[in-house]
Amino acid sequence: MAKIYNLQYLCLEFSNEHIMNKTSLIITINRLNGSGGRSIGKQLANRLGFNFLDKQILDDAARELGVTRDDVDNLMERKPRWWDDFLHFYRNAPIGDVPDERDITARHVYQTQCNIMKELAANGPCVIVGRGAFEVFRSHPDTLRVFLHAPEDFRVRRLMDKRGLQQDEARALLKKNDEIREAFTLEYSGKSRYDARNYDLSIDVAKAGETAVINMLETIVKNGF
Repeated sequence: MAKIYNLQYLCLEFSNEHIMNKTSLIITINRLNGSGGRSIGKQLANRLGFNFLDKQILDDAARELGVTRDDVDNLMERKPRWWDDFLHFYRNAPIGDVPDERDITARHVYQTQCNIMKELAANGPCVIVGRGAFEVFRSHPDTLRVFLHAPEDFRVRRLMDKRGLQQDEARALLKKNDEIREAFTLEYSGKSRYDARNYDLSIDVAKAGETAVINMLETIVKNGF
């Protein structure tokens, strides 16, 4: 059952004892694009002195699979297709051949990044943004699973400011990104990323504000969860 937190935590005095006594703390942040999840995760990791894991996971996955980062990005930026795995089954390269992008499916990338996340998390407390980490560490005892969201208009404005897009461009990009991320989550975890039961906390960043979200998460972690 998901843990429930309330604002009384914000009145508690910070303590580092909980963090010092545990070296396996993991905070997973799943988010809607444009909600500020990556920025929040990075700032939170800096405050807590945790490792911040995001793009590094894909870089390591590309290196391990013997392909480029662009190849990995291309696979992860489209909806999973069942025939990718089907074709791969009939297109196995002889052992010893250097793989090309056609021989790597999104499933390979997902499985590889899962293994990499576990290896990196074993090195100490960390904040992991995206990558299906909420499911990968579902059974890990010291994991705080967070979902950050915001209304579409808020996300559109943020994306327009961040990337210099027109409103219709930002809205279309969000729609595409939401569809792809949900498709991947359903395909590889069997769960919807919108299901609150997957998380310990679900926060509307637009209502709370980025700084308040960071403060809240820092307080919860430092006072135990």
